[in-house]
Amino acid sequence: MTQVYDDIIVDDEFVALIPPLSAEEQQQLETNIVEHGGARDPLVVWAKAGTLTLLDGHNRYAICSRLGLPFDYHELRFKDREDAADWIDRNQLGRRNLDPKQMSLLRGRRYNRTKKTPEQAGAMKGKALDKMSTASVVAAEHGVDEKTIRRDGEFAEAVKTLGLEREVAAGEVKAAKAAIVEAAKALPAKPEKAAVEAAKESLTAPREKPARPRREFKELPPTLMLEAIEHYATDFVSTCPARAGDLKQLLSRLLDRVSSQGE
Repeated sequence: MTQVYDDIIVDDEFVALIPPLSAEEQQQLETNIVEHGGARDPLVVWAKAGTLTLLDGHNRYAICSRLGLPFDYHELRFKDREDAADWIDRNQLGRRNLDPKQMSLLRGRRYNRTKKTPEQAGAMKGKALDKMSTASVVAAEHGVDEKTIRRDGEFAEAVKTLGLEREVAAGEVKAAKAAIVEAAKALPAKPEKAAVEAAKESLTAPREKPARPRREFKELPPTLMLEAIEHYATDFVSTCPARAGDLKQLLSRLLDRVSSQGE
């Protein structure tokens, strides 16, 4: 094994692309490395102009560096940062247990990058893009439909606009994907930093458990209850515009429940 600690660059932007390990996974990885006497699998680095930038194996690198244990690395070459970042997303999609938001984010980033460089989409399947759309090519690679990929792209762009890539990659954002997209759409074309931070906070702040309906509200006649629901829903949207998607989903579930009870 090769011991190299000082010559490998850990790029913060690349680190932010990678879903982190849980505490349990991190502990198990360290146990495996110690028992093996070093990293069993080689790191992957981007070799460019005499530099080595870490693309895969950040946890192994950190553990081996801290404990003075050896590791190997494998060099790859890319034309630019976007190409290297796309390799990271493709690699993570192929090897990790990801939650739906993480998968959507990674697929969406790949789709958005491919739209910028259409020749890359053709290279994926060896087909000309006049026969297949960019979305269909990326969708086929990941085993989903074209609409899903387009929604993934919209979600990934919203996450980028709101500066939520680290939080979503870490699985820390509980807000629905639709709410994240709506929050980004509500911002102006060139939003002030304060506006972005406010939208971000509205999506990441801990949710309070909703209070049970007051007895007086429950005893309202149906017509007045409907007016009360409209009033509170309108007030909710005006107060928390970033959560409009959550309200829409809630009302949709209620309508589905009513429909099923009437069958």
